[in-house]
Amino acid sequence: MATLHPRLPTAESLRPLEGRVLESAVLALLPVVLTSAAFAAHAVLVGPGREYTAVDASLVYGAALAVVGAGLYIRLSGAARRAVFAFDRPDGRELAATLAAFVVGILLFPVVTAAAEVVGLPPMGGFDYALSDPVTVAIVVVGSVVLAPLVEEVLFRGYLLGALLARGLHPAVAGAVVVVLFGAMHIVSLGPTGVLFTAVWGVLPTALRLYFDDLTSAWLLHLLNNAYAYVLVVALF
Repeated sequence: MATLHPRLPTAESLRPLEGRVLESAVLALLPVVLTSAAFAAHAVLVGPGREYTAVDASLVYGAALAVVGAGLYIRLSGAARRAVFAFDRPDGRELAATLAAFVVGILLFPVVTAAAEVVGLPPMGGFDYALSDPVTVAIVVVGSVVLAPLVEEVLFRGYLLGALLARGLHPAVAGAVVVVLFGAMHIVSLGPTGVLFTAVWGVLPTALRLYFDDLTSAWLLHLLNNAYAYVLVVALF
């Protein structure tokens, strides 16, 4: 009979990440910093007046994620790399939990955005692109559906969460730190309401990563969520 007990990361598997909290936090936020710096440099070069779209952001942020993710993979080796890139083949229970979390995430959106409106936060803007152009589709899919879920999960729930746990933080405390930083880094792209929703939603992949002791379910959930938000919702509405 399948057990319902969580697997949880072990101290032995996380030992290679001891002393890496600061580095992991910097790397988790680095793609956003690089993206903002690229847009600032471009604005200086071409002058004011250029409005950047969600497609521009997907292209530049995707490139930043690819560079940081590849650099991290090259930098780490052996047990440290296995601890950070902690992907494993999911079983049926893990896949079922991922699908359930995906549904919960969809249901959370109207609840959180309504709560944000009650406290006076501005509404999240819609995505300012259509999927009629193949180049736009390619940029959005590669940047926001393929690279963002994969690399963000590695950086936040692979490296940062692992380093916090290796330092001895309780899983709930380490998870809360990751959720807050994960939400905060969306301030530029999604605004304060987006930060609130992303932080609340971020509890789901964080719980999956801790419960199943791998990144696969967190990554699959993130991929499904971004495909739904960046492609399906835009195509339908």
